[in-house]
Amino acid sequence: MVGIGAMWVLVPAFASAVGHPEQAGLLVTVWSVGSLAGGLLLARLGRPGSPAGAYLALVGTLAATSLALLLPRSVPQMAVALAVFGLALAPFLAVTDEILALSTPATRLAETYGWLQTAGQLGIAVGSSTSGAVNDHLGNTPAFLVVSGALALALVVALIRRRTLRLASAAPDGSAAKQPPVATVGRGFAGDDAG
Repeated sequence: MVGIGAMWVLVPAFASAVGHPEQAGLLVTVWSVGSLAGGLLLARLGRPGSPAGAYLALVGTLAATSLALLLPRSVPQMAVALAVFGLALAPFLAVTDEILALSTPATRLAETYGWLQTAGQLGIAVGSSTSGAVNDHLGNTPAFLVVSGALALALVVALIRRRTLRLASAAPDGSAAKQPPVATVGRGFAGDDAG
């Protein structure tokens, strides 16, 4: 999430740096459409292999494609780099959620997702502040190294911890599947509560 936080700062900063600050929204949209396209491909084709293998491949893809963000010198060039970079984002987030769901007992899933969101927001804050400072002191192009560096670090950690990642995504004892369903509380869209 550090990389995502950095991108929210660096994409508009790039548009300003190349003299087209009004194109920042377009660039963010292109990045988002790339992510949407990747998510639709994942939904259509399904996840190849294990969740752990897909996670490693997607983090690696994000890290590799983030390097292309250092190259553009114009809005159209950056649009292409962002579209390609975005392709792995939604699938990465989906596989991360899948691993979390497989490795967490149903009775703890809501809390676990809460902690994931908390950590994600913290990462976004760190990425935004770090990339902003780097952008201000070293310029926009070097600041994209915050994104690449964060993703490279995530890949290294995932590779070092891949045994744990495989165990979590496989849920070999079926602990997540054996837990009773979480009772719903409050208004929902089922039965008499629809409203």
